Amino acid sequence: MATSQPPLRFTSHKHLAHRLVLATLTGRAVHISQIRSSSPTNPGLAPYEISFLRLLEAVTNGSHIEISYTGTILVYKPGLITGSAPGSGASGGVIKHELPAGCTRGISYFLIPVCLLAPFSKASFNILFTGPGVITSSTPTGDMSVDSVRTAILPLFSQFGIFNNIELRVLRRSNPDRNGKGGGGEVQLIFGHQVRLPKTLHLLNPGRIKSVRGVAYSTGVSGSNNARMIEVARGVLNPLVSDIYIFSDVSSAPLVPAPEKNNPNAKRKIGIGFGLSLVAESSTGCLYSADVASPPSGGQPPEDIGKQCAYQLLESISVGGCVSMAGAPTVLSLMAMGSEDVGRLQVGRDIISHEAIVQLARDLSQFGAAGWGVRDAPEENKSGDVIEMLGGRLRDPIRITKKLAIFFNRHRAGSSMRGTNPRHRHLNFALSFAKGLPNFVVNGLSVHSIVGIKIGVLAPIVSGTIITNISTSYNVRPRDLENITFRFPYPFRVDVT
Repeated sequence: MATSQPPLRFTSHKHLAHRLVLATLTGRAVHISQIRSSSPTNPGLAPYEISFLRLLEAVTNGSHIEISYTGTILVYKPGLITGSAPGSGASGGVIKHELPAGCTRGISYFLIPVCLLAPFSKASFNILFTGPGVITSSTPTGDMSVDSVRTAILPLFSQFGIFNNIELRVLRRSNPDRNGKGGGGEVQLIFGHQVRLPKTLHLLNPGRIKSVRGVAYSTGVSGSNNARMIEVARGVLNPLVSDIYIFSDVSSAPLVPAPEKNNPNAKRKIGIGFGLSLVAESSTGCLYSADVASPPSGGQPPEDIGKQCAYQLLESISVGGCVSMAGAPTVLSLMAMGSEDVGRLQVGRDIISHEAIVQLARDLSQFGAAGWGVRDAPEENKSGDVIEMLGGRLRDPIRITKKLAIFFNRHRAGSSMRGTNPRHRHLNFALSFAKGLPNFVVNGLSVHSIVGIKIGVLAPIVSGTIITNISTSYNVRPRDLENITFRFPYPFRVDVT
């Protein structure tokens, strides 16, 4: 039987969430050390990182998590991605995940990685994010707002043939509270489109900007702040684009329990603030986003927020390419999960040279992805400030719920294997992978009765042996295999499904 792989080793807390997502998709255990080990006051995992680990445990079955006493070392052994399947911890088909009050990251920190897992799940995702730590606006830590996730990130999945039953509901808005911690919002994610493999992406023409959409939101403050932000933002963008529509959303501040000595049922308002989210769409469907929110300490007028967001959007467009920096990790990860065809994506030089994208390429390579090819974009698309990327696919299975089943059935001697020696007591059956399709060889001869081949994966590593008499079903992750060798009595037939 297949032996387990040694864990991949990483250091530092940076890119922790995406590494855990890649580990879950590939079925590889990871060992992450030196997590804020040099911090004198807050070493180890942060509250939002522990909350993300709990979320992974909720949407998977069989995951094993080990954290050292100081919190500076994490060992994660992933399980099967089950989503909101019955019996997986979901109540009424909904997984309720509560974020702690000390959370300093926006809800997009949790939404974007979960959306990468959802297409390859056994069942649909239906997750309700609640608790005093939910922040729906953009944050000083660099997280985008829930509106930008809904309008600029989720539409990217349609480029890969993933578009049905995907919804992101904002049930209660919130901004970062004092010190940037907590918000008290509520968000529900529904992701019901599961696929075997994403479609191959060929996106090489950025096109021209045709429209700008946005959401101005005020939580617990006057709605006039929205009008002031919209007016200034339109003043910057109107000379450039005529089709502009910015929606205004005004809501009350969320209440959280704050018991006092004389009033144990007391509550207080948190998550007060305002902000603006803008998304520009090109004639070819490319999306560029910008997000700015009022600082937790306050003191910034709405006019500055509107102007800053408009110029941030123009800067995102000026970088070039077919995807913005905010959406690049999602698109590149989905390209790595696709079929064996080479995908092509045109991105700006500032994006491909960004530290986060370079580290993403290294992580994908360590998890078994094919390398990226980089070359200058054609002159007709843009000048030399844009490059073209050739993405491959992971050499191991991304959807770990995929099963390889081989059945052996007893038949009359000689009925299935002609040309073999009847005196052989046992035959050796070897299954190997070459160029994505399996080759079947029995004692040096090809197998005649193979039906229903539905496997198209490349696999490296371990071998195993099984002895069977009548029938055997061998379920395995293709990453764990290079050759599977079986021994069984002579009369047989092999069906691969």
